[in-house]
Amino acid sequence: MVQSDFNSFANSFATPFESPDGDTLPLTTQQLVTYGTYPNTGRTYPQIISCKMKSADAIKFFYGEDAAVSGSSCRDIHKRILKKVFSKLKTRKIKKLAFEKDEVILEPDIVATNGPEWLNPFPPDLAYLGDDGLLHLQAKSLPVPRTVPPFVSIGPERKGVHYCHLAAPEYITALITGAVVP
Repeated sequence: MVQSDFNSFANSFATPFESPDGDTLPLTTQQLVTYGTYPNTGRTYPQIISCKMKSADAIKFFYGEDAAVSGSSCRDIHKRILKKVFSKLKTRKIKKLAFEKDEVILEPDIVATNGPEWLNPFPPDLAYLGDDGLLHLQAKSLPVPRTVPPFVSIGPERKGVHYCHLAAPEYITALITGAVVP
């Protein structure tokens, strides 16, 4: 489900989880898109995609072992987005790029330990120009396993989740082509 504002998104939950009445809710994700503005035209573009998803261990618990693949990070999603962006730029025969493939560094995720930490600052800064002159992309994640130690007091809606803040494909394209600067 795509949320229309930050507060709705912050208060939303990915499902399924076992509700207090014992029902299992259907599989859903939550998403919020934050927009940037091109400096030359004033047009907007998707800049940050924030997602609340169920973790692989939760999906396997509810739908079976073959229902999900374990071990994926937000960085892995960035890697797939980056590959697709460069493929589209090649197809469109765009040759003048601010950053070539080997000039984009995918940093490890910034891993938050709780919701407020994951949400602050918002929107997060996911791209920067490093001292090395290269474009660095860094996702921000919040992984919470389905089973947590008994001393951790969180509700069922907060267990078995994987949250990601990601640079949108349009933002990555704008960075690579030089339409915007990090």
